[in-house]
Amino acid sequence: MVEHELKYMLTKRQFRKLVELVKAFFKYSFTCDTQINYYYDTPDLFFDRNHTTIRIREKEGSRRGTIKIHAVNEHDCSDEIPFEVNDIPAQMKYKEKELIMHGALTTHRISVTIHPHITLCLDENHYLGKVDRELEIEYDEGYHAEAWKWLMLISMILHKGRYGSARHLCYAVYKSARFFMRLLKTGRINNWR
Repeated sequence: MVEHELKYMLTKRQFRKLVELVKAFFKYSFTCDTQINYYYDTPDLFFDRNHTTIRIREKEGSRRGTIKIHAVNEHDCSDEIPFEVNDIPAQMKYKEKELIMHGALTTHRISVTIHPHITLCLDENHYLGKVDRELEIEYDEGYHAEAWKWLMLISMILHKGRYGSARHLCYAVYKSARFFMRLLKTGRINNWR
């Protein structure tokens, strides 16, 4: 499966403003949920360095394993390959490499369908003693231009009628990359080269 999304990092104030707007304008159609991503990689973060995320996501009592291969292109997409899981192991194997669980990232998400092919997600992420907030606009293939229009509209709302930097809006780093960057900053990786 291919996932398409645009990402925009938010300040606490911007996040609260968008939450208020979603609750006011989509009063009966937004949803709230919490999900936990458990991240796996080799001790030297081989897969993260090669733009691949290996995770187990726990949400509403169920678990799903995913391998995400992140592509860097104009449409911000990634390939997702699901795998079966029953529990949250401390170690696993992928492509003949031994993986360890490096930790977890908890996301509190508010989402609303703003177009039949576009979903707006407001995420508050907690990981390794850090909290960040982001806007994700997830869209179906063929709807990049429409998703981009929504992103520009939201940017104008947040910047009081002025366009924000389009480059800044599109290239927010994906969650697993932020998690592993934080892991490196905390000094919890000893074997990284």
